[in-house]
Amino acid sequence: MDRGRAAREAAEQFIAAIVSGDAAAITALMTPKAQDELLQSMRRWGVSVATVQDAAARVWNARWTPLFADVRVDSVEIEGEHATVTYSHPEYGRDDDDVFPLAEIDGRWLLDEFLDDYDDDSPPVWAFP
Repeated sequence: MDRGRAAREAAEQFIAAIVSGDAAAITALMTPKAQDELLQSMRRWGVSVATVQDAAARVWNARWTPLFADVRVDSVEIEGEHATVTYSHPEYGRDDDDVFPLAEIDGRWLLDEFLDDYDDDSPPVWAFP
């Protein structure tokens, strides 16, 4: 399989894991770096979780995650061991931050960054009890 297709399929698996709310699958598709960033984001917003899977369940168990059922991969750009996968929603379109940064590790493409794009004044929906 070519690398572009493999990166696309990894992004599609990540989307499917989000839609199904499968925290184990979500975290299995993340690099250790991305998992650490996820945990750091939990701490940033004062959310206590025991494991990275608990953190993934918290983030991707929000009211907005069903929207991912309609998300489609638009493009894959590969540069060395890294890929940027852009995605969009058929109704809501695409924002600049609608990307999955991936890294190829041992022949697998994994999400390599937890994109915490919230500013300091407005916590994300998952930060509330």
